[in-house]
Amino acid sequence: PKLKYERLGNSVLEILKTDSASCLFVFERFLALGTRAGKCYVLDFNGNEIRQFNAHKTVINELSVDDDGEFIASCSDDGTVVVNGLYSPEPSTHSYSRVVKFLAIDPKYSHKNNKSFACGGPSGQLTVTTKGWFAGKNQVIYQNEGPIHAIQWRENLLAFATDQKTIIFDSRSWTPIGSLAAPAVVTQSLGTIKPATGTTTTTTT
Repeated sequence: PKLKYERLGNSVLEILKTDSASCLFVFERFLALGTRAGKCYVLDFNGNEIRQFNAHKTVINELSVDDDGEFIASCSDDGTVVVNGLYSPEPSTHSYSRVVKFLAIDPKYSHKNNKSFACGGPSGQLTVTTKGWFAGKNQVIYQNEGPIHAIQWRENLLAFATDQKTIIFDSRSWTPIGSLAAPAVVTQSLGTIKPATGTTTTTTT
């Protein structure tokens, strides 16, 4: 299909004069832009700034927005996850002793008393952080299979990827319900298929 491309202007032009974009989340009503300086901008689809959050000390690696578009979570190399509310004044900041590259906020975050998100990165730990009225807790639900490369949360299913596989958890009980092996890597010039396990199988044509 033919696609129409249009460069974002207005506030985006001013932002990028002194900073660089590091990630982008597209929501149905707005855009969330993370930068290398650790700032999070909420923009309309013409590039006009709606809100700005000074979320982190260094680069924002990923952004995640709940289903209602009321909360934006961000993670950074500074080892923090920050959840900012579009309609609430105080951010919720969570510190970890490691770089955080990926995260996913509970899709129903705004509706729950116990508010959760999942995060991970090079450490290989997938951590679910839950904050209630009086206290919070960090629960490591998976580890020891290499770095976490991606996390997605839809309804009651949380999926994340490691070097070996993609794992799916039921978020109501935090129990695994399935997994998919990582696809083989095809090296055309050598005529081989290299599975994720590191073994090599020769193919013929």
